[in-house]
Amino acid sequence: MVEHRVLLLDGIDDGVGSQLRRIGFEVVYVKSMEISQLVSEIARFEMLAVRSATKVTREVLTAGKNLLLVGRAGTGMDNIDVAAANELGILAFNTPGANARSVAECVIGQIISALHKISVGSIALARGEWAKDGCQGGRTLEDKTVGIVGMGYIGKWVARLLEPFGVKVITYEFNVSTVLPWIPLVPFDQLVAESDVITLHVPLNDQTKLMINQEILSRVKNGAVLVNFARGGLVDDKAVLAALQSGQLASYVADTFNKEPLPSNHSLNNPELIAQGRLVLTPHLSVQSVEAQASVGQALVEQTIGFFQYGQIPWGSPFPQIPFPWQEKSRLIVLHCDQPGVAASILGLVAPANIARSHTDRSNRGGTAYTVVDADQKLEADQIQQIRALSDVLRLASWSNNHY
Repeated sequence: MVEHRVLLLDGIDDGVGSQLRRIGFEVVYVKSMEISQLVSEIARFEMLAVRSATKVTREVLTAGKNLLLVGRAGTGMDNIDVAAANELGILAFNTPGANARSVAECVIGQIISALHKISVGSIALARGEWAKDGCQGGRTLEDKTVGIVGMGYIGKWVARLLEPFGVKVITYEFNVSTVLPWIPLVPFDQLVAESDVITLHVPLNDQTKLMINQEILSRVKNGAVLVNFARGGLVDDKAVLAALQSGQLASYVADTFNKEPLPSNHSLNNPELIAQGRLVLTPHLSVQSVEAQASVGQALVEQTIGFFQYGQIPWGSPFPQIPFPWQEKSRLIVLHCDQPGVAASILGLVAPANIARSHTDRSNRGGTAYTVVDADQKLEADQIQQIRALSDVLRLASWSNNHY
């Protein structure tokens, strides 16, 4: 197999590089890299993989002249300019669900901790104080209403892990097709008003940014617990502090923030509320378990091999999957502008290789599309070059005899 150059950043699990090297990839593993250095180095690589620290900007993507894949080892894609990747014909993908169990376990643990004021006693003991009286007034989880905002992989795991606790679970979800049929789907205002615990599990985008704001917090059930293990940008921090200080919120538990690492002068660094156990902050640790990192790494490896060895579109990308396996002599995947006639031009140039099947699909109308062509004969270099030269073609990859 021809070597492919892969750059792994942000402390991605060591097993990823080991597995890829064993099958012939050239892997460069760097803990962190300044954006200026990344811009100067990225043209050497066909794939870049990151966790959450590195910001994969339009500048980085534009400099990646040979980039075909950008993988996010995790769930969110907000540190990757996915729109720019699509425009440039680069397949950006993540590994949804791979760390969901780990995150959900942390969510359940922190809900119980907040209700029982466990952190109050722990923090006091660290100061040499016996604060048993300060921990009075704790509450059990049983018979509470838990509102899950977002019923994706993590939201579903949270619902599953809540089953033994005797709670009522309700949910609000933008994409109703993901909702479990036995969990009531309610309007957002109703969830906010009825829930003793509200836990957030939605991506950060224009629709969800600052969805928890002053107006929403004014409607929450008095003494509710708000849990955010999704993205810091979902929540207006100042509004949360005001709700805590007024008593509208009993506790705010956060594992993600709008700035990471959390600056020492951040508004959420409130010693008084932290000592009271009403503000519980952790450093994005829910995805740090050994099992979560191994699972995410394995998903990343499978997606990478799926593309470079088998000509598959990564399932965590914005593009639909190819609806048939590669079984013929050659496969060609072309990322191109979604314009009339482009796919026909590609097929015309591939035709001499005897086309077995083809398929065109897109991420969104008028944006970027892909055309996949399987042929009975090997594609010649001049055919590939002619396709590459088409004005609306962005990137392409070709395989022959099961080799890229």
